[in-house]
Amino acid sequence: MSVAMLCGRVSAMSLSSKRAGIAAAPRVAAAAPSPVMQRCAAMEISAGYKLKTRKAAAKRFKVTSAGKIMRRHPMKQHINEKMNAKRLRRLSNEEGVELADYNNVIKCLPYAGIKRSAAKK
Repeated sequence: MSVAMLCGRVSAMSLSSKRAGIAAAPRVAAAAPSPVMQRCAAMEISAGYKLKTRKAAAKRFKVTSAGKIMRRHPMKQHINEKMNAKRLRRLSNEEGVELADYNNVIKCLPYAGIKRSAAKK
């Protein structure tokens, strides 16, 4: 076998039409991938899979600049007429997520920049 065949390239001399006496147009040999392309391909493989953010969790939780997770109080959606103003004001404030729920929220929001050290103890 020729060197061109070993490299996976087909030259014009290996065409079967040459034996029949018909001149064929030479084929363009496929260029070997450049080192830059090989590096990019290796980087894509080593990067691994992306994690998906749970959109329901993204709408329910906020992350402060310190990395603390904040949530809203329940009982503030509707039927608020019978509640006094003090109670409504208290329910309007956001509260930190409990330490027991931190791992679940971190899994739901993988790219939120949550710091475990900022958790409420």
